[in-house]
Amino acid sequence: MKYIKFVLISTLFLHSIASFAQGNIKIGVEIGPSIVSLRGNEIAENNDAALRMVAGLSLEYLISKKVSIKSGLFYERKGTKFKTSILLDQFGNPVNESENANSYFDYLSVPFMVKYRQGDRIKFFINSGPYLGYLLKSTSEIEGQTSFDTTDLNKKLDVGLSAGIGIEFSVGEKVELMIEARDNLGLLNISKVQITNDNSLKTNSLNFLFSVIYKI
Repeated sequence: MKYIKFVLISTLFLHSIASFAQGNIKIGVEIGPSIVSLRGNEIAENNDAALRMVAGLSLEYLISKKVSIKSGLFYERKGTKFKTSILLDQFGNPVNESENANSYFDYLSVPFMVKYRQGDRIKFFINSGPYLGYLLKSTSEIEGQTSFDTTDLNKKLDVGLSAGIGIEFSVGEKVELMIEARDNLGLLNISKVQITNDNSLKTNSLNFLFSVIYKI
């Protein structure tokens, strides 16, 4: 129920901006793969980075030809690959075999970014700013076996900084295509449980976004 409220509030916020700024806005559909890692403690940093995905809608308000403010609502799957040796046999006894496993963190995120562009038909741009993330669900899965719900072990809120670089170009009077590489650095400890040696668990994702933009 909480994440439904989060979606509704975010959608109303974006709709309000669009209504206020009509004539100077762009709406986009963005999707692409992500390279995701976790950090903050030795175990997390030794895990392998994993290929995940991100998709969502963006809203951009043009302050001038070169400067704009950009936000949106995105679904992003984070998490890593790791090895686990904490396994049980069919009788409930521990075994020492190591298995491949994955962690998944499903977030709704809202970025708030300032964007600067340079160019005419083909524009190069940079953008940066904070983001808010809301955890929908987290799981751990041993490949080919059972998955475990870990949502209650993690905090709902993630806050971080995003920075991206890319190009955009017109394919019509009102349509643009965009390619962007964006790094999202989580700043908060997302774990509810204590990490060894008072360490933390933080997210990091590198998005490769492909977008279709419509000028209103």
